[in-house]
Amino acid sequence: MIDCLSRASAFDQAQELIDEYERNHSP
Repeated sequence: MIDCLSRASAFDQAQELIDEYERNHSP
C-alpha cells in the first residue's frame, strides 16, 4: 500500500514537472 502511494505521488510530481517544462518550452 505504501509503495503504491509513493509511486502515485512520484507520478504526480513528474506530471507537474512535465507540465511546467511544456509551458516553458512552448513555441
